Amino acid sequence: MKNEQQSAINLKSVAGVFLLLTVGSLLFYYRILFDSVVYDYRDMPRVLLPLEVMIRSILTRDATPYWNDMGGLGRPLFADPLSALAYIPQALFRLLPLPFAWNFSIAFHHVIAGLGAWLFLQQRRYSSTAALTGAFCFSFGGYLVSTDNMLNALQSASWFPWVFYVYEWAINEEGEEDTLSHYWLGSLGLALFVTLSFLGGMPEVVLYEAPLLFCLCLFPELFGNRSVNRSPLWRRISVLGMGAIVTTGLSSVLLLPLLEYLEHSTRASGLSPDAIVELSFSLVRLGELLVPSFLYNLQTDPQWLLSVCFGPILLLAIPSLWSTKWIHIAVWVVTAGVFVVLASGSNIPGYKELVEQSSLLRITRHPEKYLLVTHAFISLAIATGLSRLEGHMRRSIQFVVPAVALALLFIANGSLHPLTSWERLVQTPRIASAMEGYHPRIYADGIAPPNHPEILEDPETQKSLLLYHYGLFHGINNVNASSSLNLRDNEELIHFIEEAGPEKLVDRLRLFSIEYLTSTQALSKVENLSLLGHSGNVNVFSVPNPRALVYIPEQIYLTNDPNQMSSLLPSIADSTSDSVAYDDSATGRWFAQSGEVTQLGRFSPDRFFFTAKFENDGYVIINNNHYIGWKARCMKGACRESVGNNMLKANKFVTALKLPKGESTILMSFEPPSVMIGRGLTIWFFLLCFVVTLFVRMRQKRAN
Repeated sequence: MKNEQQSAINLKSVAGVFLLLTVGSLLFYYRILFDSVVYDYRDMPRVLLPLEVMIRSILTRDATPYWNDMGGLGRPLFADPLSALAYIPQALFRLLPLPFAWNFSIAFHHVIAGLGAWLFLQQRRYSSTAALTGAFCFSFGGYLVSTDNMLNALQSASWFPWVFYVYEWAINEEGEEDTLSHYWLGSLGLALFVTLSFLGGMPEVVLYEAPLLFCLCLFPELFGNRSVNRSPLWRRISVLGMGAIVTTGLSSVLLLPLLEYLEHSTRASGLSPDAIVELSFSLVRLGELLVPSFLYNLQTDPQWLLSVCFGPILLLAIPSLWSTKWIHIAVWVVTAGVFVVLASGSNIPGYKELVEQSSLLRITRHPEKYLLVTHAFISLAIATGLSRLEGHMRRSIQFVVPAVALALLFIANGSLHPLTSWERLVQTPRIASAMEGYHPRIYADGIAPPNHPEILEDPETQKSLLLYHYGLFHGINNVNASSSLNLRDNEELIHFIEEAGPEKLVDRLRLFSIEYLTSTQALSKVENLSLLGHSGNVNVFSVPNPRALVYIPEQIYLTNDPNQMSSLLPSIADSTSDSVAYDDSATGRWFAQSGEVTQLGRFSPDRFFFTAKFENDGYVIINNNHYIGWKARCMKGACRESVGNNMLKANKFVTALKLPKGESTILMSFEPPSVMIGRGLTIWFFLLCFVVTLFVRMRQKRAN
């Protein structure tokens, strides 16, 4: 049988397949590559592209991209997987202008995904035609195309087949004489591709790879055509173990900051089960396997959810049942079925209750992501079916069938996303002209989140409201903007504002330097609000006399009781008193202070300075989220070098800094220890891997 014949993998064949995939990607993505347009869909315009604009703005100022001051009272930026700041391919794409760089990254990652799938299938001894067809199905099938709106998901999923290709290569001893070199290079390659999956922006992909790698380790013949000369089980396990150790070291640059971020985040505990399972995959939608997406209404669920559409090419999977052991078929069906069940989420009885009990399921969030594994198995079944079918087809038509099938695949998925022009997306909303010259924090609604229209129905209103992350396009901090890893303190801040009635709203906004708010409501009952402008049913209000980023309150209450601090905060926000500072040595007392901030300047979101002058020892309030990693350094004046030891948590969310009598100039910088340690570990592991690789290669040369 052809599928049992070895297909040589050499540079010439790799280059040829890469060229074919590149041509396919150019044809598939010609709409976004050769015009200044972007996808106007789901996370793309309201989360990812604005975040990319902000990151590029920070990098052009030669600033360290550690802190994001454009969400709430600030949050870590480098630790957020969505930023992909440690992902090397994206760092290279940032040298190109937007939107071409963004669109080129989408097309590029589909080529990478297809090449990895082809290498795995070739390693599995599939025929060239079957391997190439399976590669195109994986790269341009519904699921991977539907992740284009979430570039982080696409970046991580693109390396999925590479992980299994390199492990397949590592555990195959055929023709290998130096087993030490072979196993080390296999472990290193496995670690590199798992690390790329992790750094790409959707770490959940690694959670899907792990159990499949373990199955491949125990039952290497179950996933596709048979291969020979497998290494012993203990060696297969050792490759996995060594790969896991090296992966942990290489990914430390993001792993440690992310774990620290999750500890302060509502990702696991704050999300409601209803919000987590809202994008559950309905088994009724299995019809999308065959039905092209353009037959659907693009404003309904199939476009907004992740798709599994393959089109008529799925019929090629039927011959995979021929000459395949029933136990192998059962494993394929069961494995793919398990991930379909997980993706079905709320459609499965008891799943929501399971989410409530499992922090892992809450962290991975929307269950449709599990369809990546199902998508991979369907691509594998199509390649297997075509490989079986080739034995019963004339040579003259062996290329016609997959060519027609791939054309149908392109038609089925080519219209998954709507487009909008880049200029229209980034243009300044009419309502934002009232804020020109300011860099305020805004709250997107007066009292409660508005019942806003979906973006496809009315994008102009959506931009006018400055909801979600549109404020990032215009240098405006949206306090209640959504985030993949929202800080627990920020959620409490939003709740603190939302629970205020009209008579308390302004005071609470002022306390945290929230200068403007937009609303679909008239807010006519709220006093002391100045209407700056309006557009249709959207109003923009100014809050009088907001607090600055750094200010000196008139009174301070010191307490060593966190519960007391929480109970005092509402009364402080609604009265003439100013702040609560929490100090372990305090007994609980009010005292007055006087002084002024004479100078304030910002170098970047994570680095600014101020000068404060006190008549007696006192406290400065800094309206930044109190997060580990902020350092206070004395530049000049009455302060001491140890001023950083006097940083306390104030007003439950922000920072208080104790300063001595006189004038002091302080430099504030965000230097998270998790990033520094993680970066050091990654560099150390990289150098160690380089040294070990040199050693095993020199040993191999001496042996030869």
